[in-house]
Amino acid sequence: MIWCIKPASAQYEFISPAPGSKFHNPECTIIIRDGSLIDESTIRNPELFEVVGSESKTHVLDIKLADDGKTILLIPAQPFVVSEEVTVTIKKGIYKLSGEALNEYTFNFYTRPHRTIEAEQQFAAYRKKVLLEDFGVQEETGFDDPQEGNGPFTINVNINPAPGDLFYHHFSLLGYNIDQAQIMTSDGHFIFRHESQEKGLNFDLNRNGYLTSYNETTDAYDMFDSSFNTIQSFKAANGYITDIHDFLILPDGHSFLIGLDYQVIDMTVYDPDYSANATVVGAILQELDASQNVIFEWRSWDHIEITEALHETLFFGFIDYVHANSIDIDTDGNLLLSCRNLDQVIKIDRATGNFIWRLGGVKNEFTFLNDTLRFNYQHDARRIANGNITLYDNGNYHPVKASFAKEYRINEADMTVSKVWSYVHPFINGKPVRGFAMGNVQRLPNGNTLINWGSIYAGTSLGKGSPNLTEVDSLGNIVWEMTLDESKKGVIYRAHRYSWTPCARPSEKTLKASNITQSSVKLSWGHATNATGYTIYYKKVADSSWLTKSSPDNIKLLNDLAPGTKYQWFIQSKCDTNIIPLSTGSKVKKFETLPLRIENGVDIAVTCKVYPNPVNAWLTVSGLQEANVSLTIIDAAGCQVNAPVQNSDQQYQIDIRHLSPGCYFLSITSERFSKIEKVIVF
Repeated sequence: MIWCIKPASAQYEFISPAPGSKFHNPECTIIIRDGSLIDESTIRNPELFEVVGSESKTHVLDIKLADDGKTILLIPAQPFVVSEEVTVTIKKGIYKLSGEALNEYTFNFYTRPHRTIEAEQQFAAYRKKVLLEDFGVQEETGFDDPQEGNGPFTINVNINPAPGDLFYHHFSLLGYNIDQAQIMTSDGHFIFRHESQEKGLNFDLNRNGYLTSYNETTDAYDMFDSSFNTIQSFKAANGYITDIHDFLILPDGHSFLIGLDYQVIDMTVYDPDYSANATVVGAILQELDASQNVIFEWRSWDHIEITEALHETLFFGFIDYVHANSIDIDTDGNLLLSCRNLDQVIKIDRATGNFIWRLGGVKNEFTFLNDTLRFNYQHDARRIANGNITLYDNGNYHPVKASFAKEYRINEADMTVSKVWSYVHPFINGKPVRGFAMGNVQRLPNGNTLINWGSIYAGTSLGKGSPNLTEVDSLGNIVWEMTLDESKKGVIYRAHRYSWTPCARPSEKTLKASNITQSSVKLSWGHATNATGYTIYYKKVADSSWLTKSSPDNIKLLNDLAPGTKYQWFIQSKCDTNIIPLSTGSKVKKFETLPLRIENGVDIAVTCKVYPNPVNAWLTVSGLQEANVSLTIIDAAGCQVNAPVQNSDQQYQIDIRHLSPGCYFLSITSERFSKIEKVIVF
């Protein structure tokens, strides 16, 4: 039973909620896309859109044009109410950049039914059940074991693996507190470790070059810089629960995630013996633009029958019928979605939301030429560089329950699929290596393949001695392998190997403001990893706009500042990397310039003269009617250099004849006065 979807107007490429669709949350955004670039000035008239709920009546709208210039977003100021019909009208007066008008169009959709408190509690209990099946005991029932906090492991094989380091998060199926997000070398040395039971699951280096992981506490994906500072968080929109299984973010800031949607469904429409109020979980796939506006939404309710779930017991009260567990961007820009409980990988048109094809499962559209087993309960379907698709075949329903890494060649012209490579681990202690859940496969740049076996039965008779991670070459030879401590049932959801050159930001503790005068300050900071230069941001505390300066080194003199004024500043690294040429900003620091010192109505700084400049012999400082004057020459690296000073009748002569040509700074200080002058020696 697909929920009575009506076709959209022929002109419109994508409309969400789909016309005639059901089960939408009251918080939903309306998405309208013609497919052409829109004249933004023509959508500013609120009279051109009308959104009316049968119970909530007419809605005030925030109207936006997404960053693709094509997608119109209607965001109600107030949410809809449950159990209502919503009617959306697009009126005449909206134009494309080409000058062509959009068609008038009216459609409707329906919000989800009211939920009782008991139903909400039941949904929460079922979600824990799914997480338990996938990820083992949750932290609230875990066991403290401080001695095992580092998650011991054994590297079984290390014979010329691919370049790069291992990125993964490991945890215990029994709830022991060994949870860690880690970056580790092939030799077992840690580059990074972060212990947390709430943060770290699906720890990965994402497509935009930043680290990401799932945060159980906030039900969101967090994005980090190379110092593990949180930059941004991402959640499923439109009222859905953020699914733990996958998150992609691209260099342009667009992101993709999976939402979970729990609905009470009358399953007696399929069989009178089924439950009349079963809890069924739908899968939601969303694309967010760089401002986290939803610009694409695909819902399993609109496309997939519940009865396609081959291995779900449909007369039970809980049915997880799709269980989407990976997202990938295909080479043509469309979307690949792995659906474990359908035994299926589907390709979705990113523009329209329609199926392009379905591989595996009940509605399989391909002929498998040489893989009679096919795949089931799979994870991690990815298009790789050679055009093929890899996946981790958990194989829960194979005759011999072993797991495989598989590579398929997809021929979309004649709708055939060929298995071109696969790997199954040699039996260990007479048993196959099998991950009943989780797991992934990564084809590495040198042709090797990294396999994470997922939820192996570690430490049991079924899985004793089974590895967690195995890297094989193209001939199937094991070149690297690791096993976590079996006594704690350690497992890994996903693991990857990357050669990573992060663009780090300067550490907060190295940021210093010194030699502060009425109009200048010397800023310095520690060297950041892979930085080739730096941008200095500074402004008066009271101002809103930042000023910038550049420096190839980790020191910068700021001049022409206002006396007696508080300033803020931070540093951003610049790196010669392809993915992330800029770091995030450092922590914001503050300094305050010295106030003006006035004597007899004259600013002391004005009377102080430094000459000649440029200079190659003796530097003169005059006009200072001050006692206890200190004169210091500082080189471009911020180090004090030896420069003899002669004083005669409040005129100072500094011998710089021994200095190499270049840029220096003269620091002049007394009890009431401080100044820095830039000096060029030639």
